[in-house]
Amino acid sequence: MGGEVMVLAVRKYRETDHERVMHLHIEGLRQHNASIGDPSMDKDMQNILTTYIDNDGDFLVGIHDSMIVCMGAYRKRDYLTAEVKRIRVDSAYQRRGYGQDILTALEKSAKQKGYGRIILDTTIKN
Repeated sequence: MGGEVMVLAVRKYRETDHERVMHLHIEGLRQHNASIGDPSMDKDMQNILTTYIDNDGDFLVGIHDSMIVCMGAYRKRDYLTAEVKRIRVDSAYQRRGYGQDILTALEKSAKQKGYGRIILDTTIKN
């Protein structure tokens, strides 16, 4: 294990990823006790292409050993600002830098689309 590098491939979301992405989304909310109801009702997660990809944003997945182990997205907030959303890492793959890898890929994508500012949205349950 010593110097083993864990390779993560990052690519754009495909509709065939939906079931796995929803699993990561729900697992992430439960892990942080952040669910505010039924996560399957989150409109953005039911319309990923429309909400993110087709709306000057992006939705990326990270793959390790042919399995989606992390995800993240951003959407257009205004002409200058991208809002980062839905960063999730499978609990079995945490502490390997995959969350940072997804964030870095999102930042790169947002910069390529001309955004000059990125903000992060988090779920907080009181």
